[in-house]
Amino acid sequence: MGFRDLTLKDVEDLFTIEGDKLDVLAATAQCAIQLRDAVEETPPPAAAESSSSAAGRSERQNSPHHDPPPPRLPEEFRRAIEEMARGKELTAPATLVIQKELFRTDVSKNHNRLSIPASQISDGFLTEEERRRLGARRKGRVDVRVVEASGEAVAAKLCRWVMAKGEGRKRKRKTTSCSYVINGAWNEIVERNVLELGMEVQLWCFRIDGELCFLVVPLPANPGVAGPDAGDGA
Repeated sequence: MGFRDLTLKDVEDLFTIEGDKLDVLAATAQCAIQLRDAVEETPPPAAAESSSSAAGRSERQNSPHHDPPPPRLPEEFRRAIEEMARGKELTAPATLVIQKELFRTDVSKNHNRLSIPASQISDGFLTEEERRRLGARRKGRVDVRVVEASGEAVAAKLCRWVMAKGEGRKRKRKTTSCSYVINGAWNEIVERNVLELGMEVQLWCFRIDGELCFLVVPLPANPGVAGPDAGDGA
């Protein structure tokens, strides 16, 4: 029998102390019994917390999941595609390829190109023939057109670059990164569309009569966010 199981009668039977000593002992035992009863009636805090957490999890699991809406092509670009496709066939609708921040080399006149890291996109917008041509070791490129909001279509080139990274160049290790690159007339596009370092842009692709075309869509600036001062985005 544990101490917490004792009753006042048990305590009186166990001890034969008389007078004040017995009164003190009896009072102490009574307090212990009351404390035991109070503890047994109070639910453990951990159990209450666990029950609350379980209820929260159940509510989250039962709540419907909503995927973010797909990005929409701005109206002026949609009209530019319609104008280009007049009398022709729109063989592939506009599809978002990548949304990226413009790095130093994306707006540098000396580089004259837009880098599209292959690890951040799917090459599903390319045909098998285009993949084969881009994979060629020498002069692997595809002729494309880049359409601006004004509707003007600029002839450009799409290339695939495989570059050594970090110390791999010195040690001749197979440490590489792969990027697609739009070049040729890129400086003109940067100047006419006032593309700047740190700006966020979307690159869309579509096809007219099978020809691969791109749209470069500048996004509204995010106030209070400063752009990077270096980097090539590859």
